[in-house]
Amino acid sequence: MVCVLEDVIGRYGEKLVLWQGEKRVVFRGFLQHSRSKSLQNMERIYGPLGEIPGGRFLLMAPMHVAISVGDIIEQKNRTFTVQRIETVTVKDREVYRWGLCTERSVDP
Repeated sequence: MVCVLEDVIGRYGEKLVLWQGEKRVVFRGFLQHSRSKSLQNMERIYGPLGEIPGGRFLLMAPMHVAISVGDIIEQKNRTFTVQRIETVTVKDREVYRWGLCTERSVDP
């Protein structure tokens, strides 16, 4: 199962850049906007590409990428801060990293 997930992430994930201080790590993963069952989502207030302003983003990354809370992730021209990161296990095997990120504001 680990190999299958790594293959899916490698084939279909997008290029992301992880910054840990001055250290830069390029990897492939998924960073998608999260949609929860909040009132804001029920009202269908969507921005570009289904994004809900001020929302959270879910991260799926391979196990070989050591991500920590507070790390910075770049996706194209956007920057995110990792708020939460966990390892998902299946039958005692670590299969991928799951995270919750928030977009960093850009100064005008």
